Amino acid sequence: MITRGFCLKSVRPDHIVGAISYLHRGGQSCLARDLEGLPLRTGNIAFLLHLYRCEGESQDELARALGYDKATAARACQALEEEGFVRRLRDPDDRRRTRLYLTEVGHEVRRTALNAVEGLNETLLAGMDEEERKEAARLLGLMVYNLEQTRTLRGERNE
Repeated sequence: MITRGFCLKSVRPDHIVGAISYLHRGGQSCLARDLEGLPLRTGNIAFLLHLYRCEGESQDELARALGYDKATAARACQALEEEGFVRRLRDPDDRRRTRLYLTEVGHEVRRTALNAVEGLNETLLAGMDEEERKEAARLLGLMVYNLEQTRTLRGERNE
């Protein structure tokens, strides 16, 4: 018999980490289902979505914006390039820097990728009124901030 250290409907404060882990795994599964048929890994979708808003960023800028370390960003960008979603072009003003741009295929999957993420967001917020949605976002933002402060103090940020 499988038991969880937290209740799926009522998370106690001492089980926040378990609930977040459950949300991550379940969310990845939902995204994979919604992206089925595309050569897009769910772990790379954040990078693709960011490029829809900030096309032309460098790999380092992308890593910083999303809070990933450089190695993880490099792997994600390489996979997106191999899958045909992005291309790298040298920055004409700084030849040492490479910028990332969406390919035609990258632009074509935009609606599918956005629908998958928006659908997951709505699934997570189902049953909440507007105030509860704002409060959930505020509390998650505070948790992200707290974790980021801890990582920065430990020297773990973007190594």
